[in-house]
Amino acid sequence: MTGYRTCLAFILVLLCLIQAAPAARYDAAGSSYVIPDSGPAGWGIEISGDNLIWIVPGDDGRGQDLYLFNVIGDKSKKIASSKYTTFHPAIEEGSVIWGERYESSGPVMLTAYDIGSGNYSLIDPNPSNQDFPASDGGSVIWLDSRKGGFTNIYIKKEKSSSSALFHSSKTSDKHNPSICQGYVYWVEKGSLFRKNIETGYLENVLEGVVNDFSISKGRTVWE
Repeated sequence: MTGYRTCLAFILVLLCLIQAAPAARYDAAGSSYVIPDSGPAGWGIEISGDNLIWIVPGDDGRGQDLYLFNVIGDKSKKIASSKYTTFHPAIEEGSVIWGERYESSGPVMLTAYDIGSGNYSLIDPNPSNQDFPASDGGSVIWLDSRKGGFTNIYIKKEKSSSSALFHSSKTSDKHNPSICQGYVYWVEKGSLFRKNIETGYLENVLEGVVNDFSISKGRTVWE
């Protein structure tokens, strides 16, 4: 695979907003850095603080490997490798979370890697399919199939020892759960919903939203 290998790069960017223009315009200045020995062409790149993650094909051409890189330490590390799983990782506040199938016929289990200690743990030991996690550094949410045969949203709150059903409906058409400022967002049947973590208040935010969207500081971006 020598000819297939490439490098990942990320850019630390300082954005300066130029006013007095009919539309928002940005000038970017900064420096780029090439991550050494980053393996084959990767995808699913996420960054949080001084740490970033990405996914590459498995060494034997099957499955996927999950890598972690620390900007300050200038070190990359393979933290997960599975021939049975398509990773959908999340990184936040010193930990990486992803769903992993440890056996070919087993369920996908939500796994956490503590960046500081290097320890692995299961978010919830229930043998149900658990995937597409998101975290705000305290609470963790994910899609889970343990109730009624449908895919629902489960949550494990900060300092809580057990998980709980957060949102259920008689459909598995739920996608891309995210946490932002005390709310959980997701797309269901083409609509963007949000639900308050503390009060449980549910809102239909937008109609006609595809599954791919992003939330930050209460702002929503979608195609």
